[in-house]
Amino acid sequence: MKKSMLKMILVSQIVLTGGISSLPNLSVLAQTQETTNQAQESAQEATHSSDEDNSTSDKEAEKDEIPTDPEVLKQMIENYGQKIEVEGHQMNVLELGKENKGKQKTLVFMPGLGEASQPLTHKNLLDLLAEKYHILVVEPFGYGLSDVSRQERTVENINRQLHTALEKMQVSEYLLVAHSLSGIYAVNYAQTYPEEVQGIVGMDTSTPMMNGFMDIQHEEAPVDDSGVATDLPEIPDVDEAVNKQYQLISQLNLNNPDVADESKRSNQVLIDAKDDKIPSGIPALYLLAQDSYEDIELRREFMDKITMNWEEQHKDLSENSDEVQTHILEGDHLLYMTQYKEMARLIDEFVSQLK
Repeated sequence: MKKSMLKMILVSQIVLTGGISSLPNLSVLAQTQETTNQAQESAQEATHSSDEDNSTSDKEAEKDEIPTDPEVLKQMIENYGQKIEVEGHQMNVLELGKENKGKQKTLVFMPGLGEASQPLTHKNLLDLLAEKYHILVVEPFGYGLSDVSRQERTVENINRQLHTALEKMQVSEYLLVAHSLSGIYAVNYAQTYPEEVQGIVGMDTSTPMMNGFMDIQHEEAPVDDSGVATDLPEIPDVDEAVNKQYQLISQLNLNNPDVADESKRSNQVLIDAKDDKIPSGIPALYLLAQDSYEDIELRREFMDKITMNWEEQHKDLSENSDEVQTHILEGDHLLYMTQYKEMARLIDEFVSQLK
């Protein structure tokens, strides 16, 4: 395949998916390398086994059980956490490891763009960390069980509202644990409240450079003909009820105005953050996906403005790169689902080193 044609395919894929910050699975870009095999793959897909067909039918049946009426969904969803009033709206906060408050560090989790329910998708990681640390999972407006505010979802608004919630939870020092796009928010938050942030943990977080400073288009989350959300990942190592609740909350929050506004702004957020740095004195740990690393390497072949690899981009986020640790873990963008044991170990090791 000619390089110019592969470049065109790559760019169209980035525009279609919205870039790493909003991708549930980054390996989509690597598929461009397999374009010549599409005919063979199509033939294989046409000869699926009966077991696979039955599996698909089962999944379709499960999907049919998901209602689309918001009021019905609200009745089926089980509450978790507590509601805190922030700027006239109710923000949901899940607190774990309460017995560790004041004795160990507080870890504040921040979701990736459009994350339906971080308390559920990150459950395995949260449960491990809560054995030792005080955990707060703050769901921004439009996420999880928080209200839809219909306010502009700027970085400034999101971080100010997070800070208000933390004040009301009576925590004044903490580490930020961010996934995907919220890694950009975390850097800005550390600049705004440097005296409160003790460190940053990034889980395959976005960087200003990752899209080559391109103008990326974003699409709404996919749905089927009945309006039910599709392509939802299955949370591993949890009981069926957790995945069911995740499906219900995903449907309730599907393409709501807050997430839509945030998504629309996300590309400009990356561009505007190009000069933002974590202040010196605030250490950072970045746990990065191998799939993401490879995707960035593919982009670098055709996008001249991506001058650093995935690890280098994250080290460049700090005023002092010596205060940044990076680890590449096997897996895709949703590392917390498959690598939660290793992530918990590395986070514990990092936090234990702090004063």
